[in-house]
Amino acid sequence: MHIFQNFHSLAHPGVKSTVKQIASRFIWLSIRKDITQWAKSCIHCQKNKINRHTRAQIATYEEVDDRFSVIHIDIIGPFPTSEGKTYCLTCIDRFTCWIEVIPLANVTAETVAREFYDQWISRFGMPYRVITDQDLSEAIANVTSVLDLLSKQRVNANDNFKTLYAQVKEIASKLDIKEEIPRVCRLQPARNNVPYSTEEEYYRRPVYVPYLDDFCNSLKEHFESHKETVASLQHILPEFCTKTDFYSLEAAFNFYEEDLSHKEVVQSKFMLWKEKWSQEKSENLPKTAISSLEKCDKTFFPNIYILLKLLAVLPVSVATVERSFSSLRRLKTYLRNTTSESRLNGLALLSIHRDIKIRDEEVLDKFSSVPRNLDFVL
Repeated sequence: MHIFQNFHSLAHPGVKSTVKQIASRFIWLSIRKDITQWAKSCIHCQKNKINRHTRAQIATYEEVDDRFSVIHIDIIGPFPTSEGKTYCLTCIDRFTCWIEVIPLANVTAETVAREFYDQWISRFGMPYRVITDQDLSEAIANVTSVLDLLSKQRVNANDNFKTLYAQVKEIASKLDIKEEIPRVCRLQPARNNVPYSTEEEYYRRPVYVPYLDDFCNSLKEHFESHKETVASLQHILPEFCTKTDFYSLEAAFNFYEEDLSHKEVVQSKFMLWKEKWSQEKSENLPKTAISSLEKCDKTFFPNIYILLKLLAVLPVSVATVERSFSSLRRLKTYLRNTTSESRLNGLALLSIHRDIKIRDEEVLDKFSSVPRNLDFVL
């Protein structure tokens, strides 16, 4: 081994070259086997010589079976100003590959939300999923703008619907579509029928207004629970940290306390991080978590780097609802299942929450506790 180190440690040659150099000067039993094993076990060679390149697989997307259900949006620009517009919002439907390019005067959350609502949602409906490269703080800002816009629409629902209904009637007349309402039975005790006198009132009261309420409640339920943590976490961004203190970041620190160092250490690093960006001009400050990560020294600001990474990778949506729909579709449509509602819910929950382990004894105890014609022999 001492002979091998003297020859191999000079330039760390390969197996064949090392065997040739040592075998030309020394000889012993199984010399080639020993030198080959020593060369392959050299730590420096393993760290610096790459023998196998790992190639990542191309990402796959779930197939979509309905148009305008999943769309991709992005903001491009700035471009030369044309009629006061500098940026563009691109929207692509994954199923039909239909592309829309919407000009924008600026890229504020309010402007993007309003144009997306006016140019896409009002024409194609609300998509099931919107895919974009923005982080969670930007998503919540856009959702807040959409909620404000929809709240104004809800307050002035009567006037707004009159304008919308007039546009729909004009389009329907051009396409030779007759204005009518669905047939309603007189006796429907299980249904809350909203009274109406005209076709416009029918589509406004049971359709338009409930749709706005349900849409607003869904957005609030999905994003409001994360708003406090993300609002606190985004103060780590240079754009906000120069205008605040560590107290604004305390809620995020309490939530991710297990991933960070002691509170005093994080607070001191936050003050250094704030002092670093206080010397820069406001237009040079990073605006997103991704751009802030590129400017953050991982060695000098380890806790700041962790918080920025958490902010950058926080998911905008979760897959619980998607797993629920896919499981119900598999149970009811693909398997042609006709079980009762309670058993269907049980099968769906088993398929969705696969991480929960269920013992056979628990299932047998559950079935044996209900009186049956069959006797369980345990």
